[in-house]
Formats: sequence, C-alpha cells, structure tokens
Amino acid sequence: MRFSMAVIACLSGTVGPSAAASLLPLQDGTYVADRSLCGLTPDQQITLHGDLIGAMVWNIHGDQIDNGYETSCNIEKVRRAGTDLKISARCDSEDINHSETYTWRLVNERSFQFRGRTYAFCQTAKP
Repeated sequence: MRFSMAVIACLSGTVGPSAAASLLPLQDGTYVADRSLCGLTPDQQITLHGDLIGAMVWNIHGDQIDNGYETSCNIEKVRRAGTDLKISARCDSEDINHSETYTWRLVNERSFQFRGRTYAFCQTAKP
C-alpha cells in the first residue's frame, strides 16, 4: 500500500510536506544570483549588500527554504509542470507568519530562475 501511494503522488506531480523536499530536483545548499557571493559567509553577504541580499540568495535545507535574510519557509506542497515548480509554503518574514507561493523555473539540475534572476548552486558557500 505504501508503494502505491508513493506512485500515485509521483504521477500526480504533487507531494505534501513529508516528501516535498524530495520533489525539488535541486540539491540542498545555497543558490546565488551573483557567484561572487559564494565565498562569503552569510554575515559577510549582508554586510556587503544589506537587505538586498534577500533577492540574491536562496538556501534549500530539506523541506525548508530561506532567502538568506528575513524570510524562512517550510514547504507544504510542490507541484511540477514542465520546468516550473510551484512551491506552496508557510513562511515567517520579520516575525509575520504567512502563506506564500513561489514559482521557480528550472534551468538545469544546479540552477533555477525566479523573478527575473537566475540562481546557481554555490559549490563553495560558507555556513
């Protein structure tokens, strides 16, 4: 029975919270819109770019994503349509809890596009 439920979830293209991260065809880590950020710690990134860093970084950790600054989210559901990933999440931004839907367009297994920027996996990201 467990196998058939997994097959049904995969065929439907929708996965709930327990398997949401496994649907993201991106490995855990830091994705940046500017590769010069890769060698910097999060504190260094914020010092260099201030609150603009929130539009330059995405971190993926299991079923959690964050923008490297003020927004952190728990993924609730992911739907895939072609190269588009529609991510439904429960987020906290500056102590305000809200629902958010993000649409990330996959470029390849190591990058995606969001709001006109391309985010690439950062091999040398600092914790």
